[in-house]
Amino acid sequence: MHELLHGIDFHGYHLPKGLLLIPNMYHVYHDKKIWGDPENFRPERFLNEDESRVIRSDSLVAFQPGKRQCLGEPLAKDVLFLYVAKIFQNLHAFPDPGNPKPNFDYDDGIVLIANPYRVVMKSRY
Repeated sequence: MHELLHGIDFHGYHLPKGLLLIPNMYHVYHDKKIWGDPENFRPERFLNEDESRVIRSDSLVAFQPGKRQCLGEPLAKDVLFLYVAKIFQNLHAFPDPGNPKPNFDYDDGIVLIANPYRVVMKSRY
C-alpha cells in the first residue's frame, strides 16, 4: 500500500491526502499491451534473444520497481532458489494419477488464490 502525501486530482477524481492506494497487480500482470498473451506461460519472454540472460522488466513488479524496490529482493530470490533446488535435487515430482490435470480457476478476493493441486513426490535415491 502507498499513502498519498498530498491531495491530487487524477482522471476526474479527487484523491485526498492520506488516502491509501492498493495497486491492482492482477491488472498489471494481465495487461495485453505489456505481455501480449498473458494467459500463456512463456518464461522466455524474460530472456534476451539468445536466451542466455534474464532481462529485467519494469512491468514485473513483485518487489516493486524503482527507488522503492524491496531491499530484501536478492535474499528472497536466493532463498527461494535454494529451497526449490534442494527439493528437486532430492525428489521427482509427478502429477497425481487421480488428478492428472490442474484446474486453473481461482478463488477471487483481495488476492487470487490458486486451487489445490496434488502431486506425487518420489525420492531420487
